[in-house]
Amino acid sequence: MELYASALRSAIVAPKGKTLEVGDFATIEVRVLFWLANEKFGIKQIIEGRDLYIEMACKIYGLDPVKLKEAYKAGDKEALFMRQLGKQVVLGSGFGIGVGGEKFQATCAQYEIDISLDMAQAAVRAYRELYPRVPIFWSNIEAAAIAALRNPGKRYRLGHLVWEMEGNRLTCQLPMGRKLSYFGAKLGSKQTMYGPKACLEYRGILSPSKIFGTVHTWGGKLTENVVQGVARDCLYESLLALEEQGKRVPVLAVHDEIVAERNLLNQPENPEGMLPDFLNTMGSVPPWAPGLPIKVEGWSEKRYRK
Repeated sequence: MELYASALRSAIVAPKGKTLEVGDFATIEVRVLFWLANEKFGIKQIIEGRDLYIEMACKIYGLDPVKLKEAYKAGDKEALFMRQLGKQVVLGSGFGIGVGGEKFQATCAQYEIDISLDMAQAAVRAYRELYPRVPIFWSNIEAAAIAALRNPGKRYRLGHLVWEMEGNRLTCQLPMGRKLSYFGAKLGSKQTMYGPKACLEYRGILSPSKIFGTVHTWGGKLTENVVQGVARDCLYESLLALEEQGKRVPVLAVHDEIVAERNLLNQPENPEGMLPDFLNTMGSVPPWAPGLPIKVEGWSEKRYRK
């Protein structure tokens, strides 16, 4: 099955006389998270084109970014490992992973990154220190959701988001204007190390049983919901823009990637000649997301690939 799965992408081929244009939103969830949380330092890193994974590794290990980057480019194994850990921290710590380190350690193990529990704890702490606005956002988004739940009919704005209780649904209006809904939302209580604390509950699909029941959520999970919702809206806007432009036909979307077919009649000798136009169209910042640092990378070929 692993062999069959690895061959699926290459089985998708453009029809005769056409080529595939593929664009991928680079680190879209990290970018959306920093934008929603107003994490200015993280946005500055992105705009300046700095290597977030290298700089995170330097934060964890107390190293100089220039030297680590040089060692990484030279293929030093230790530097490669450090950057890989930095990548996992940046991609995996934005939605409130615990400072206890057990979950992050287990996540790293899935990617064959073997670290001690002490290192896992240090890595999570490093993320929260480097991007302090993110954990603040977890707390604020939970507070806004609970305030809306306690005061039906009142709207609570948190940056680009608006929370409101509408009937038996707690809704979060995303920047695009559409809403996420939490059906049957109510206040519950959970025990923490600091004593009982109010928590948000709603009716949904439980994991891993996949049955309908009461779901408990909190700021980190709510953050994941809205970040993925906004990332989806960016993809949606790009699909519409490409379709309206009329130069190619979107045929497939995979996570944060769009695949389109373009007729080669206009440029038969240069299949990549229109690629910049495709990437620019796909990467246009939606009018409802001013300041969102979108970046799109891509390629053009006859056969689909990773």
